Amino acid sequence: MSSVIPNFGNECRIRMKWKLKEDYLKDALKNLGEGLIQSEIYNASNIPGVKYSLFLKMYDDELVGIYFYLIFNMVKEIHASYTLSVKSAQYEVKEEEIYPKTTSWGSELCSIEELFLPQYKFFVNGIIVIELEATLKARGIKRKAVELCTLANVLWESDDKDLTVIAEEQELKVHKWVISSKSPVFKAELNSGMKEAIENTINITDFSYECVKIAMEFCYERNITQLVNERNASELLHFADKYDIKVMHSELQTLLIKKLSALNVCHFANISLTTNADELKEYCVCFLMYATKKEIVVKNSKKLDEEILKEIGRRSLFSLSE
Repeated sequence: MSSVIPNFGNECRIRMKWKLKEDYLKDALKNLGEGLIQSEIYNASNIPGVKYSLFLKMYDDELVGIYFYLIFNMVKEIHASYTLSVKSAQYEVKEEEIYPKTTSWGSELCSIEELFLPQYKFFVNGIIVIELEATLKARGIKRKAVELCTLANVLWESDDKDLTVIAEEQELKVHKWVISSKSPVFKAELNSGMKEAIENTINITDFSYECVKIAMEFCYERNITQLVNERNASELLHFADKYDIKVMHSELQTLLIKKLSALNVCHFANISLTTNADELKEYCVCFLMYATKKEIVVKNSKKLDEEILKEIGRRSLFSLSE
């Protein structure tokens, strides 16, 4: 069996129930104005970066509309087939829409007067239950590659570097202004007047020379794709996180997401937590949701961090907003 799971984040089915008390809704609509009443926001189970909710909005001063809201920034567009219903009132609307960006689609529920009249049965025992069932299909992943700069490559080979970086007793020459432009942490250290700044030397004791060299190469916008692997991924992410090299932190996540497989997803999921790699975490959770659904065995599942397990469990449950 192949260890790679293709298209794991293309389609997702979601369901939720939104419960609202009658007294609360009366007061909320009375004071709503141009605002809206929104349910809790949930993560779609296996499409990376997609969240959803429902909301009620009043328009024309007398009508109440119900809307299905999708939030996303990792995919280009979402095709949604969804059903909104209030079963006690025999209300149901089915729609198919294309979401080209974070937005909402919806329709009229009823008038405010009808909403609270007993004969329409929107409320049972003082509670309205709005239900959503939907199928989401994502089209295209938004990934922006870092543009390489020829000038930076020339600088990497130049002999006029003015800073020495030391790791594991090995030295690497770099330009102060280059690493300062990429890392506000290095910039602050070099402008601090401390010994390192005066002596034009930075001694890094908590990272390997390999990690430091790869990070410095990235600061010069050299291609590090072939240098990143499962063995050094955690250390590189930690380095980018500690020294606040945001572009490197993002690009490393991109590289690791492309390498995701059943053999490494648990490892990558765990390191995403300790390195603040939220995008990598999102993809790993979606990958694991898909693997669970398809009964695909993943390596080291017993070593998954409890936080990841809880997130998978939470997304597996029926969504209930009260």
